[in-house]
Amino acid sequence: MEKSDTYWVAIRLMGLFFLYKSLESLVQVIANGYFLIRVNFIEDIETLGTELASFGAETVFIPALIRVLLYTGLAYYLLRKGKALHNFVMGADRPSTLNKLRQPTQ
Repeated sequence: MEKSDTYWVAIRLMGLFFLYKSLESLVQVIANGYFLIRVNFIEDIETLGTELASFGAETVFIPALIRVLLYTGLAYYLLRKGKALHNFVMGADRPSTLNKLRQPTQ
């Protein structure tokens, strides 16, 4: 296995890691969403229910949703695309294209 192939495997493994993290965060989003729905249905202490719901949405639900979107985007890029990252990582090991352009042609 060449160095280039090793980098591709590492990029794909990072993609799998972020896919796992996105699924883990998705479970948190579902659980927090269920909690917010249940709190909103408290009829006996209606004001407390709405205060808890707004507090939960701001501190728990929205950050978890942002994590899901971020991890899913990273996982998609690393698993399906990743060419720009691979070129960036491999850039140190191959000669620069700019240096090739500066060399006089014979």
